[in-house]
Formats: sequence, structure tokens, C-alpha cells
Amino acid sequence: MVALHNYSIDSHTGKFLALKITDIIERIGINKFATIITDNASNCQVARKKIEEIFNNIWNLRYVAYTINLILADLVKLNDIKKVILNCEKITKYFKNSCHSSMIL
Repeated sequence: MVALHNYSIDSHTGKFLALKITDIIERIGINKFATIITDNASNCQVARKKIEEIFNNIWNLRYVAYTINLILADLVKLNDIKKVILNCEKITKYFKNSCHSSMIL
């Protein structure tokens, strides 16, 4: 950990985030960074873009797992997906609670 600061009272604009990230990059050294990864919030997009403009060797990447999580959160609300999940739970419970079935696996 480089530093711990409480920014809860600050407005987390893209400009503010880029400034704080730039400070950290300069403190640690630009050669130790290959990319900046954030979620896809608009302020983070702006910050990543600004960092990429300042440091052309640093890639601008979104945190893909976060995006996948958002998609899955929407999918599990669909009735067909709920049915699949419930059936998977039933199968899992069956094999978990049955000694004979567990031995076969």
C-alpha cells in the first residue's frame, strides 16, 4: 500500500481522480505501471483517459469482471435463468446429501 487517504468529503470527479492517480504514479515511478484498471463509472472513464494522455505508456482498461458481474446481476432476474439456477441447486443438493450418488461421482 502506497498511501491511505480519506477522500469521502471530496467530489470524485474524473479530474480529481486523475490528479490523485497521477500523484501516485509519479511518487512510485512511471516505469512501474503498465495499466490503470477501474470500473466503468463515467468519472473513472474520464480519469483513465486523462492518465492515458499524460502517460502514453500506461494503458486504459476497464475492470471486465465488474462488467460481467453487472450483466449477470441482470440475467438472474429473468425467470428462465431463475429456473436453471433452482434446478442446479436441486442437483447439487441431491449429490451433496446422497452418499450413494457421491460415490458414483
